[in-house]
Amino acid sequence: RRHHRLYSAEATFTGDAGPVTLVGGARLEAEHASLDLTRTRVLADESVARDAVVEMPAQTFGSLATYAQGSARLGPSFTVLAGARLEHHTRYGGAGAPRLAVAWQATDALMV
Repeated sequence: RRHHRLYSAEATFTGDAGPVTLVGGARLEAEHASLDLTRTRVLADESVARDAVVEMPAQTFGSLATYAQGSARLGPSFTVLAGARLEHHTRYGGAGAPRLAVAWQATDALMV
């Protein structure tokens, strides 16, 4: 028998602070899994024996992530985006990732 449960929740927000748009959020996830098998064998006297085998013991993992990003227009053709993401997993540890981008609206049809 295989047992697997996944629980997840996420919250986000978006807001304007003048020329700056703010976006942020958080995600929480928990996962529980196990695997039990039944081994069937035919014995020497031709009877059948069944043994329960635990293939994967019960394990529980969890992760929590938060992120925030802001974008601001600098004049009619430039936009700057800055943000960060932090994540922690109960098995793999934590990590952070910054983000920085610039967009230039060269023409009405072209953004670089």
